[in-house]
Amino acid sequence: MAKQFDDPSDLWNNPDWLHEMHHVKNIPVVKMKDIAGCSDSVMRTRMHKFGIPIKSREEILRDKWNDPELPFNDSDWLYQKYHEDGLSTQQIATEVGVCYSTIRNRMEKFDIEFRSYSDFMKIRWEDEDYKEYISACSKNNWEDEDYRDVMIQKVKEQWNDPEFRKVTCAAASRNLKRLWENPEFSKNVAESMSRRSKELWADPEYVEKARERMTGENNHQWLGGKAFEPYTPDFNFEFKEYIRDRENRECFICSKPESEEADRLDVHHIDYDKVNTTPENCVALCKKCHGKTTKNRKKWEKRLNTRLAETYILT
Repeated sequence: MAKQFDDPSDLWNNPDWLHEMHHVKNIPVVKMKDIAGCSDSVMRTRMHKFGIPIKSREEILRDKWNDPELPFNDSDWLYQKYHEDGLSTQQIATEVGVCYSTIRNRMEKFDIEFRSYSDFMKIRWEDEDYKEYISACSKNNWEDEDYRDVMIQKVKEQWNDPEFRKVTCAAASRNLKRLWENPEFSKNVAESMSRRSKELWADPEYVEKARERMTGENNHQWLGGKAFEPYTPDFNFEFKEYIRDRENRECFICSKPESEEADRLDVHHIDYDKVNTTPENCVALCKKCHGKTTKNRKKWEKRLNTRLAETYILT
């Protein structure tokens, strides 16, 4: 048997092979003996005989991952994959066959800056396949009634929390402001909304449903039918002309001259109360601005009252 194991043609009797496998390629003894076809003890005995140090598992792993031939030990390669190609640490790790923590450790070692979560998601959403995947998942989830009920209840509970509403609205406001400051974004959104609106209003069924939602008690601005209440007798032509003349025949909000309107300026009740027909509660408005005051009524009431007080000395 001794003669058999001393055969110089056997790999375990080749010191150059032993050194290359263990110290250059960082292959542990337990795998080397399988390659050579001998036992663990024979492999270790030959390495001791030839003066080849046997490395610990930690030393093998350390030397293996520090191999300059491995792509993730190249700072330029890592930077290109992460910042120029837009891959995540997990995607890079999968490409080279290591865990993502190894990639993160190398990036920290080379001082390669990590992307923020928002930057990462921006790159993800540029991927059409990813968008289609997320869209399909979302549709599948919302087709599940149990899931839909749970999510609706969760949202209601969140919005019942004043602090949550405050923080969420503030964040949304900042993000929207930042987006709308981008001319290209605002242009694309406006064009998209215009196309979508034309498509919807060209559908008779949609028009009918929209009218039902916006009529009477279904309208979110419904105030119990006040619009159908008659004006008082003192809200007559002479009173309206007085208000128009007081405003110099210009819109009280945008200063548009009455001469540029198709008809006389409208006379608007600041507090939306048709009975309160007094000079202190009425202003002349163009058709466009009068339409604006039908929304955000509290804001317009406060704004018009403040400006009226600043413009005229009311008695």
